[in-house]
Amino acid sequence: MENFQQNIEPLLLFLRPYTHHLPPNVVRLGSEIIGPLPFQKLVMDLDFFDNESPELIKIAISRLLGVAIISASSIVKLPQILKISKTKNVNGLSLLSYILETLSYLVTCSYNFRKGNPFSTFGESAFLSIQNFFIIILILAFTRGGKHYYGLLFSFTALILYTLFGPPTMSGVVNNELLSYLLTATIPLSILSKIPQLISNYKSKSTGQLSGFSVLNYNIGSLSRIFTTLVNNASDQLILAGYLIGGSLNLLLALQMIRYGFKTTGKLKTD
Repeated sequence: MENFQQNIEPLLLFLRPYTHHLPPNVVRLGSEIIGPLPFQKLVMDLDFFDNESPELIKIAISRLLGVAIISASSIVKLPQILKISKTKNVNGLSLLSYILETLSYLVTCSYNFRKGNPFSTFGESAFLSIQNFFIIILILAFTRGGKHYYGLLFSFTALILYTLFGPPTMSGVVNNELLSYLLTATIPLSILSKIPQLISNYKSKSTGQLSGFSVLNYNIGSLSRIFTTLVNNASDQLILAGYLIGGSLNLLLALQMIRYGFKTTGKLKTD
């Protein structure tokens, strides 16, 4: 390491006059993304070798991963949505899995929002909830008789959003203590949300209309989120446990896709 530092130091000395005079907008944006101290130390001062630097590098990586996860999560289920829309086939997709998964995401969003955690630590839950909602609509659209449940779906969604995201002082809105219990419940809920899909795949020996791209991104996102949670919320074991269990189940789903060779089965009857 000392030899590497000695070899790279002349380059750093050459670059520092430029990094010390970055445009104000770049400094402001960089400080917001990775934090003022990591940006000053690592980007502007190019100081990677003192005792403080390893911890700052870990923080910077975790925050960059958080931004990457949120960016990816905004489109991660788009291939699944497009696949359903194109084939008009929802075979192999478990409606119950998507409903339970969405409830888990919404509770996670609400808990982190009230705790004041950075959006980079939970923003993907919001984007995944929205995409899941569209998938649920599509599953109902292409399942016989499913369209009759649209009214129930929208009413239930409005009730859940009010209960979780309304001001805690309002009637019917969960308080912070109850929300902590609900977050604990997302751990078994996360398990339950994946089990119907895993069972369906096992019985049919097929992953149906599941998108391989989406499943791959679930696993990458899970691993990245475990890392960012360890760095940013290491003391919050509830959040960490949820991500660990969710990551394990996503891995099982990926193994099923590999095992069954991306086979699909026949179409379900639709309206």
